[in-house]
Amino acid sequence: MPSPHICAAFASLLFLIAPVLPASADNHIDGLILTVESASNEPIFYTLASFDDMAQTEISTSNEFVSGLVTYSGPLARELVAKVGGDPQSTVVLTATNDYQISVPAKDFFDYDVVLATRMDGEILSRRDKGPIWLMYPISSHAELRDSSVNSKLIWQLVKMEVR
Repeated sequence: MPSPHICAAFASLLFLIAPVLPASADNHIDGLILTVESASNEPIFYTLASFDDMAQTEISTSNEFVSGLVTYSGPLARELVAKVGGDPQSTVVLTATNDYQISVPAKDFFDYDVVLATRMDGEILSRRDKGPIWLMYPISSHAELRDSSVNSKLIWQLVKMEVR
């Protein structure tokens, strides 16, 4: 039988890593939904509950993946970039559940109200509906964003942001 010290150390380790374990596909609401990293700061781990505790922004926009005008809500991307020391000169590497990656200039996030959407028309985004996080630009509000290059930045099932 292991010593009480080993058991206590193992329990402490589980306590530390439990909040950052990947969420199951069936229970993303209670688990980790996003990791934000930078070279100069410790990573920040977010759950849907911690996202909901942040200031929420709503944008109504269309895009090539939905029909008509849709309202998206969630925290502003620039807020998370700034929390790890990023600024408009940074680059943000976004990674989806399937390891798809795209690099986006952080300037986009500071110039526009780009939302890390967890809700679409008030409903929580499921993995089936491009959730738990869908990066959404306010395309309908800015003529210069109505371009296929912006649609390619609308990464869904977002799980990681790395600020460089």
